[in-house]
Amino acid sequence: AVLPVHRQSCLFIGRLPKDWTTQEMVAKLRLAGVTAFTGLTIVEAGERVREKHHNYSNHKNARHVDAAVAGTGKIKSRGYAFVQFPSHAAAARALRLMLAPHFRLQGLAGPPLCSWGAKSG
Repeated sequence: AVLPVHRQSCLFIGRLPKDWTTQEMVAKLRLAGVTAFTGLTIVEAGERVREKHHNYSNHKNARHVDAAVAGTGKIKSRGYAFVQFPSHAAAARALRLMLAPHFRLQGLAGPPLCSWGAKSG
C-alpha cells in the first residue's frame, strides 16, 4: 500500500543530469538549502521500472546512498533520485523550498522536477 501524503517522508527529484555523481547530487542539494535529508536513492539506467508505486530502494537498479557518506563513483543514472527525510515535516519544508519559482540546483538551466515520492509502507 502507498502511504498517504501526510505520512510520507520521501521526495522525488527529476530532470537531473545523468552523469552527476552521488557526491555531486548531495553537495548541490545542500548548497541550494536542502540540508535535512538522511539518504538519497539514485535509480540507475538499466531495467525499466514497471510498477507505478514501487519501493525504489529495493529495486535492483537503485543505489541508496547515506547522505553522510556519499560515494564519489560515476554512475549512469536515469536522471532522477528519491531523497529520504527524517520526518514528513522535514520533507514538506524541502518540497516547499524546491517548488519555489527561484529554486535552482547549481548546474541546471531550469528547476528540477519535485514531488512526493511514492514510497511503499
